Amino acid sequence: MRSSVTPVQVVPSGDSRPLVSTLPMNDVEFREIVVRFVTRLDAQILKMRAALADKDAQELANLAHWLKGAGGTVGFGILSELGRDLETAIKARHWEGSAELLDQLESHSQRIVVPAMSLV
Repeated sequence: MRSSVTPVQVVPSGDSRPLVSTLPMNDVEFREIVVRFVTRLDAQILKMRAALADKDAQELANLAHWLKGAGGTVGFGILSELGRDLETAIKARHWEGSAELLDQLESHSQRIVVPAMSLV
């Protein structure tokens, strides 16, 4: 029996512009939150890759759920959207689509820039 889940629409980023949080980076507390997120994101992507390789849908769904919530909270809406799409794809056991979304996530994460604080 076929699932009624719509296949994941993967759109290559092709964007090379820096990805910057929408939070006020001149506020020390917000900046620290974003820096902690970005640092954790690298480790989370590695965990996502391992979960995908192991076909551990539960772990990958949990990690995608984290990204969905945390990405938006720290001002990276596109990462939140990717987390949502990845969570949906993996729950539907759409492994190929999940791999493509994870590639997109990694591409976007490499564009993240945390601007220097203004000394004004």
